[in-house]
Amino acid sequence: MMYFNLTTRGYPFGLHVGRNPKNPVLEIDPDLCLASVKKIPYKLESLEVWGCAGEDIRDAQIKQKKWETAQVEKQKKVNLNAVEWNENPDRYLLELAGRPSYSTTFKR
Repeated sequence: MMYFNLTTRGYPFGLHVGRNPKNPVLEIDPDLCLASVKKIPYKLESLEVWGCAGEDIRDAQIKQKKWETAQVEKQKKVNLNAVEWNENPDRYLLELAGRPSYSTTFKR
């Protein structure tokens, strides 16, 4: 059995391989810096990952990565005009934080 945990509390973090989840044969920490084989720690100098699948899976992966990149770029661009800024909750938070100059600089 192999599992990779980065978020679930109560379970060890990192990559774990073995039949018994409480006593894995191989453990790799979440930072991918340290590996433990049968509880003996080793520093990782490099890590090579292989994938086995057809070209259709690779094409789908490339398509997904392009979509994710486009979404990140799309999220970076926020077009607010003066009317939208006056009703924006971020403006209210800036005013609560004592930054009224930031909240009013957008007004025209």
